[in-house]
Amino acid sequence: MLSQVMVSMDKVCHVRMEHLKWDLSRGDCMTMKSCSDILLAGCSLSRFAMGGIDVQDGRMVGILGCDVTDIAGPAVRMNGGDRQRLLPAGNFIENCLFARLAGTAVGINGVGNRVAHNRFVDIEDSAVYGIGGLLGNDHVIEFNDVSRCGLPLDRHPGAAGDMGVMGSYGDPTYRAIYRYNRFAEIGVELDGGHAAIRLDDAISGMVIYGNVFDRCGDSLKPNGGMGALNYNAGRDNICDNNIFIRCPKVQTGGFNPNNDCWERILKKGTMTDPLYLSRYPDLKNYLKDGVINTSGFNHLWRNIIVDCPVIVRPGFGAPIESFDLMDLAVYADQDPGFVAMAKGDYRLAKDAPVLNRIGFRPIPVEEIGLYEDDYRASWPVRLPETKASEP
Repeated sequence: MLSQVMVSMDKVCHVRMEHLKWDLSRGDCMTMKSCSDILLAGCSLSRFAMGGIDVQDGRMVGILGCDVTDIAGPAVRMNGGDRQRLLPAGNFIENCLFARLAGTAVGINGVGNRVAHNRFVDIEDSAVYGIGGLLGNDHVIEFNDVSRCGLPLDRHPGAAGDMGVMGSYGDPTYRAIYRYNRFAEIGVELDGGHAAIRLDDAISGMVIYGNVFDRCGDSLKPNGGMGALNYNAGRDNICDNNIFIRCPKVQTGGFNPNNDCWERILKKGTMTDPLYLSRYPDLKNYLKDGVINTSGFNHLWRNIIVDCPVIVRPGFGAPIESFDLMDLAVYADQDPGFVAMAKGDYRLAKDAPVLNRIGFRPIPVEEIGLYEDDYRASWPVRLPETKASEP
């Protein structure tokens, strides 16, 4: 059985690979180094004992309509863009199925990359996070359908407790938008630390807009664990116009200026870089008289919250006053006006009572997830029968 990488490209450009199948190897599937204008469309990758696709310093590299299943290591690592000049790479992963993976599905690094309209299901690690996390600036994560992701405690003892299905960590000058994604069954019947989105180690200035969180966050520890959203030390994160349903805790954690990431990035100079201050004006709030500002807020605005016992549980030393709560529509067991709440259809009816209660904008739920296209590797999409642990 092959143990080397199946496909290796270095400084290659203008290549298109369509409807190819890579299957069964003890190594990785594909590496691309300093490649540009590459498209993988309608392909399938399965049963790799190492990793899937590793893009290093890529520009305009696209993975479109592919099926990625049964891979033991990270499925896709996408690196591209210039953080010193904030120049985008334009790489994208769209309309792909990631299913039954033992490792992380997608890791993003660099500037200006997009992950959209994918389905992530039955993944033992994170959907968009892991090997290095979602690192860098100006990434857009949108219209993804995410369910049953996260480390199962029975197979990874001690591993749970510090993870997000999506998220980032380590640098308050990173920036990304998470919008119009649907998360379901994240952390159900688990404890220790399973968040749908985790902003770890001073991650700040992120926008979480128009997402649906259905049964997300740890459910076995009402007074501990993580919520659907978890912040560790960051500030100025905006959670606006989302729907939370049956989440034991909506948001946990909070701002902590004593996290060592703040001082480390201040010494690095990114926080005071004129280019960064111009692109992200909120950075000026992070310092006061040349040192880390000890006063900061995270924002929870105009969200619909249904059957969620805890809205905010502060952590990491953050006081409840550091949460800016505005126009929350909180329901115990009432229906705010969904088309078919019992069936999981969370579109809002035109006469939904909540629309007269807060300035909520309807979420395009029908556009979330995979779509039919000539470049889809399979349609209709059916989940594979093999397990991620059996490559």
